[in-house]
Amino acid sequence: MKILLVDDNAQFLASAQRFLSHIQSVVVKTARNGRDALEHLKQERADLVLMDLNLPGMTGLETTRHIKMLDPAIRVVVVSLWDTPEFQAAAARAGAESFVAKQDFAAKIPSLLVAASPAAVADSAGNHAGEANA
Repeated sequence: MKILLVDDNAQFLASAQRFLSHIQSVVVKTARNGRDALEHLKQERADLVLMDLNLPGMTGLETTRHIKMLDPAIRVVVVSLWDTPEFQAAAARAGAESFVAKQDFAAKIPSLLVAASPAAVADSAGNHAGEANA
């Protein structure tokens, strides 16, 4: 499974990438903003995009809308510190399939990956639960 992780926080990117690297059959690429994410997806398709909301320039919601116009089959999961019903609803309206609070990343992302592609995740990465909560 190809995952594009989009976040402007270098510490979270590194932590999440390290966490995801422990899951078999997952290849992770990163982007620091929405424009870079779109450029990457035009060059190389991803199965799943893990999208922060608060990005410089184009917001995560705007980027999600553009991704869905580019390829509606790409699944987008918003991953944000702003875990409120309003932001969850806005993410859904933008086309995101799911919303995960950053503090719940390690606990919830493995099951979302299984739901997205059961064959892609042989290891639940449960041994690394504390790494990606930066």
